[in-house]
Amino acid sequence: MPKWNEFRDHGLTSDLDALDEKRKLPLGYQVACGPSSLPNGRPLISIRTLRFVALAEAISFLALLVATYIKYENDSPIGVEILGPIHGTLFLAYVAIALGVRSAQGWDARTTLGVLLGAVVPFGGFVVDRWLARNAAEAEARTKTTS
Repeated sequence: MPKWNEFRDHGLTSDLDALDEKRKLPLGYQVACGPSSLPNGRPLISIRTLRFVALAEAISFLALLVATYIKYENDSPIGVEILGPIHGTLFLAYVAIALGVRSAQGWDARTTLGVLLGAVVPFGGFVVDRWLARNAAEAEARTKTTS
């Protein structure tokens, strides 16, 4: 695996920096993990993606809680059998995306822990979504007032 210094020694960092310059997005939607992007130039991992997955994970968590209640009340495990893997996949995606955008957003350990805690607390994904939306709006407002 090549080291970063080897890229710099061969003059490749300027090419990588130029690639990053082409992919600038509004604040709150910045790239989190290198050159991977969709054909339209949007990054695969962004705050927008995290917000979407946070909401989907929160809804699936609440649905799984209802399915668990029904399972034990009516002895019908089908809801848990269907929703369990869906929620598990969304949970893992949420954690991976949150950890992926952490450095690009400049989150400290406390902020990261709070965002990750939102995945395990009922209604936590909704709270995280509102917090991310508010922070993105505030960052954009700051950008407009300074320009």
